[in-house]
Amino acid sequence: EKEQMANRVLEEIAEDSTLFLDVSTTLVLAAQKLNKKCTVYTHSLDNAFALGMNPKIKVHLLGGEFNHEDRFFFSVRSLEEIDAIKFDICFIGAASLEKEGIFFKEANNALIKQKVVKQSRQVVLVAENQKFTKEAQFKGANYQDIDCFITDRVLTAKQQAYFGDQTEIIFEEETI
Repeated sequence: EKEQMANRVLEEIAEDSTLFLDVSTTLVLAAQKLNKKCTVYTHSLDNAFALGMNPKIKVHLLGGEFNHEDRFFFSVRSLEEIDAIKFDICFIGAASLEKEGIFFKEANNALIKQKVVKQSRQVVLVAENQKFTKEAQFKGANYQDIDCFITDRVLTAKQQAYFGDQTEIIFEEETI
């Protein structure tokens, strides 16, 4: 399912765009396959490593202290750097999808999402349906901020109700 979702992410990326790629196993798969001329900002060590292999892609790694468990960097300076950028599109993951919004396990990671969402023309949430059953503590985005949701299963009526009419919901079923 993650491969299918990663392929769908790639369809959303336009040539010569400026984008943000979040920490996410699905987004690492997309980063490994990305082969378009673009500029990518990320705070993910794994994304930066994958993207750095392709000379078509300008990679900007947001720096700071490294979170070993979740493999991302954070600093107040990175938040300030994000304020000076307007992303054409951003791709964010989630630790949990709860009634009140999109949550993350770390406060600093949630802060990055809050900034990136405000600085993006289009916001794409990429998360498996199972994230609706998880819990996390720090809110990074509201459902009304999401323009497109790429997931792996059809949403229940309750899950669908979290999103407004402005959100395009795309589910990528595993093809056999």
